[in-house]
Amino acid sequence: MKRIAVSACLLGEKVRYDGDSKALAWLIETLKASDNLYSFCPELFAGMSVPRPSIGIHRSKEGDLSLNINESGKDITHRTLSAFENLVENFKDVNLVILKSKSPSCGIHSASIHLNGSPTKETTEGLFAKTLKRRFPHILYFEDTDLVNEGARRKILEILKAESNQITD
Repeated sequence: MKRIAVSACLLGEKVRYDGDSKALAWLIETLKASDNLYSFCPELFAGMSVPRPSIGIHRSKEGDLSLNINESGKDITHRTLSAFENLVENFKDVNLVILKSKSPSCGIHSASIHLNGSPTKETTEGLFAKTLKRRFPHILYFEDTDLVNEGARRKILEILKAESNQITD
């Protein structure tokens, strides 16, 4: 049975760096009956606490991107990448992933790039999203901001319907 994976903060879990969530009522209501829901937070999986210092994707003078603690500038790329590579193995039986937009871990195409300690208008993939998409390119990916689109919501409902038909067949 395929599963649906969702960033835990979108399901109302208070796992964000600031100790809050970004609960989406439509998503919670739509998925509450699903037995195949996988809630995850890559930053918690990487051993970060709640609350925690904010992190961001930073561009060096040489142009390289790294995941850093914003306040101190400490590079945590290798530590988190190792954890993220382990976490993606939990996605072998997932066919739909909904990730938190603008997150330096989960943003699909919306994570801000920082330069000299400040965010720029330039965006990229979050480190976890990039790792997951590289390992499982066949999975259908959405960001929370995509869910304002009726077509994206319809696709999620189609997947849920197909899932429930498999259970009753």
